[in-house]
Amino acid sequence: MPSPELSALPESDRAAVEAAVRAIVDGGGENVKGIALVGEAVPPRRHAGAARLRLVVLLAHTHVATLTNLGRNLPPGVELSIYASNEFPRAADVFALELAEQRTRHILLHGRVPYDSVPITSRLLRLAIERELRVGIRALRGILWGEPAAVAARLEDVVRRLAIVAYQLPPVMGAVGVEGDDADEAALLRDLCARTDTDDGWVAAWEAHHEGEALGSPVSIAADVLTLLEETVAMVDAYGAADGMASGPGDSLLD
Repeated sequence: MPSPELSALPESDRAAVEAAVRAIVDGGGENVKGIALVGEAVPPRRHAGAARLRLVVLLAHTHVATLTNLGRNLPPGVELSIYASNEFPRAADVFALELAEQRTRHILLHGRVPYDSVPITSRLLRLAIERELRVGIRALRGILWGEPAAVAARLEDVVRRLAIVAYQLPPVMGAVGVEGDDADEAALLRDLCARTDTDDGWVAAWEAHHEGEALGSPVSIAADVLTLLEETVAMVDAYGAADGMASGPGDSLLD
């Protein structure tokens, strides 16, 4: 019987995840300390088309032979993010946004993945959010004149990452955001548009796209997303300046 959390996945995804866990445990043995499903496929899904299956794997050691064994019988379509146990708590300074999102949205499948021991401070997360926003701005500024199909493909990744920012940003700024089952991608993006006083008309078209409709004008949507990114990074900058971007022992840890 699948776990209650996994039972919410489509049957094909559930089978792939369960097969991947078996392959990892069989290949790594006692070296495997923890496995968790993370990301957009964790129920409730962020949007109708969210199907990326990613597992975080915690190992006692990451010898090449062990890594080779882990992937030997891995089913297609499953991605792994692999950490050594002793490096996992130290990864927050460079992966603050990624780990904060995983801590919020994960299903433990084997052993223990100690997200509660990862010291994600408000400053680290704010800096990671700003970096994510600036990467998205750079990506869209460099492709607006491209073919619509290429723009749409780039948008998929930028908007997926922007929804993560939209969820993680309010607590950093001392605000309350969209929570629980209401925190789907469309609700998060509309909330961010409201916070930045930008037009959210494009969100409905993006939501319909994930329901199977053709994306009418990827370039026009990309321009709206670019505006949202620029206004959000300006808001984050202003908050950081007002907060003094303080660092050191006084930094607050985020729960």
